[in-house]
Amino acid sequence: MRMRDEHAERENRNRCIGKIGAAVMIAVLFLCGACGGNPKEQGMEENGAGDRSTQEMTADKAAEGTSLYEHGLEVVARMAEMAGSETYVELYTSNSELAELLSSVGDGDFSEPVAVYRVRAKEGVASILDLAETGALSDELRAVVESKLFSTLATQINSMEGTTALAAASLCTAEKLFVSGELTENEIYLYVYENAAPVAVTFMMGEDGAVAARGMFILYEGFEANRLEEMEGVWERFGVWVERVGM
Repeated sequence: MRMRDEHAERENRNRCIGKIGAAVMIAVLFLCGACGGNPKEQGMEENGAGDRSTQEMTADKAAEGTSLYEHGLEVVARMAEMAGSETYVELYTSNSELAELLSSVGDGDFSEPVAVYRVRAKEGVASILDLAETGALSDELRAVVESKLFSTLATQINSMEGTTALAAASLCTAEKLFVSGELTENEIYLYVYENAAPVAVTFMMGEDGAVAARGMFILYEGFEANRLEEMEGVWERFGVWVERVGM
């Protein structure tokens, strides 16, 4: 009797060991699968990741080689396509007045600007900030406000034409993000065309060379784009100065 009991106990112990061993094997196989298989496959995955990283770096270097002027032209081209697309405009508005205005803008020739001007803030946008109660703002917060006001310069100009022009310009804004070492401060490139509406592309600095570009048509009829350097009074009102960019 005792021998049978000892034999049964040995069999139970062996079965338990077998179950533990099987569980361990399953766990090992699972972990090996989670680690990506054999070393050769792992090496291939690592090489693939390295290739992708190289491609991204190459793309970044190529982007850095593109000038602000060229980035701005790409934004303008996208905006011209928006304004010239009846389907695009109908997606955003059923207002016939807005659609007619944008159709007219889209008919313009944006193939080559006749002049390009750089617009920069004169010590922030002091002429505007001085009208507001900004004494309680910290230097950091005041800089944020100045940056936002500068970035809305095109909007301020369009607002002088009225709500229709402002709405139309807002519908066809275009944006682009890229990396550039060329930009040293926030600035605007104003592209002037012989037979098309002027376009203001605002370049805003971010961290580590990041730049955000945003384009807007200038639809204020009183805006004499060909006399920008002579319009000192207008620019003083907005606290900025203008210079022509060589092309």
